[in-house]
Amino acid sequence: MFETLVLGPDDNDARFSSRLRKALRSVGDAPLLISGDLARGFDDADAAFAWLALLTTSPRLLALQATGLLGQRAIALILACDVAFVGPTATLDDAWRDTPGLAALAQRRCGSVLARPLLLGGIETLDDMAEAGLVLPLAALEEMRDKLDGPHLAALRRRKRALRAAEALSFDEALRFDLAFVGKEIVA
Repeated sequence: MFETLVLGPDDNDARFSSRLRKALRSVGDAPLLISGDLARGFDDADAAFAWLALLTTSPRLLALQATGLLGQRAIALILACDVAFVGPTATLDDAWRDTPGLAALAQRRCGSVLARPLLLGGIETLDDMAEAGLVLPLAALEEMRDKLDGPHLAALRRRKRALRAAEALSFDEALRFDLAFVGKEIVA
C-alpha cells in the first residue's frame, strides 16, 4: 500500500521540501503517493530545487494523485514522479507552461520528442498529456494499488532501478545492469 503525503494550501516550497524529506526517510520503502492542493506555483527557488532533487533521485516509487486546479507545482510533480494519476475534475492552470524548470523536467522525463510539444505547443491539455503517456486516469490508481503486494512491488522497484541506471549510465553499462537480474529471483 502507499504511504501518503497530502499537501495543504499552506505548504510553500520550504515546508513541502521538509515534509517530503521526512516522508522519504520514513521506515520502510512503501511507494509514496502525493496528493492534495496542487494549485500553487513556486515561491522559493532553492526550496523548490530541494524537493525536485529529492523526487528525481529517490529510489522509492513515487506517485501523484492530481485533482482540481493543477498549477505549476502540479506540472513539476507530474514530470518528477514515476507515475501521475489525474482525476476527472483536474484542470490545468493557464500558466502551466511557464512552470520554472519545465524544460529540464520534460527532457528528463520524456526526452526531446515529447519535451518539444510540451514546451512549444502541441501538448495543450490533460487529454493530450494522457495521450502522450504523461498521466493516467485516476481509475488506474486503484489497479496499481492491487499490484503493490510483495512480488509485484519488487518487480516495480527493480524496473525503477533499471530506469534510473538507463538515465545515468552509458547504454552498455545500463544494459549490463539490467541483464544482471536475468535468472535471479526478485525478492520483495
